[in-house]
Amino acid sequence: MGRASDQASLARPEIRYSRVNLDLFPAKESLYPLSPDEIERSARFRFERHRQRFVAGRSYLRQTLAHLLSVKPDSIRFTYSEYGKPSVDILHSGAQSPLFFNLSHCEELMVLAISRSIEIGIDVEKVRKLPDEEQLVDQFFEKREREEYHALPEALKTQGFFNCWTRKEAFLKARGDGLQTPLDSFSVSLDPRLECRIRKFNSLPESIDDWTLKTIDCGNDAIVAIAAKTKVTTLQLFSNSDEQSFEEF
Repeated sequence: MGRASDQASLARPEIRYSRVNLDLFPAKESLYPLSPDEIERSARFRFERHRQRFVAGRSYLRQTLAHLLSVKPDSIRFTYSEYGKPSVDILHSGAQSPLFFNLSHCEELMVLAISRSIEIGIDVEKVRKLPDEEQLVDQFFEKREREEYHALPEALKTQGFFNCWTRKEAFLKARGDGLQTPLDSFSVSLDPRLECRIRKFNSLPESIDDWTLKTIDCGNDAIVAIAAKTKVTTLQLFSNSDEQSFEEF
């Protein structure tokens, strides 16, 4: 898919999504257009594998954004909100149009969501049994979420837990204010057998009709959730594993 069609496609209200195995990237920093700050951050990692994943992730992010903005990867500049959400500094990056993005990573897997017109959030987790899973549910989940989790068959509880966790994280990241939004101020569905959705807002001055929430089976026991601060009839996910494949929801 060419750059012109990429830009035209992203001009519509849609999200493009990709997943990357960071361990498959070559390890030489000379291949990556990182900023001095990013190089300094990479040097602070204690373990070499974690350092290489950081370098690969930042490189992939820069290359992808640069392709869509028609600029060089090393010209990309980032700004950060009061609560740490990154965005492209359009003025100092030489770009002609805005671009919204959000990313998440778990071990070797990184996921990236991009849109030209929508505030978005994305989160990924590997599904695995946690020793304190029920304690986390009782501590952080909203009342109806707790009830739904405890009512699940034992075989579905861990997937239900990570459904809820990633959906709430994606929603918070799309809002951009982090944990300033109380976790019990909204409720999401978590039963793997039911539709993914925001169920209700308890104290937020918003309508669930203004939001879209989607969970994606990413393979390799990973779950991805994407939240969009809009309600559209056509929202598409693009996977770089198959450039001709689009999933509509």
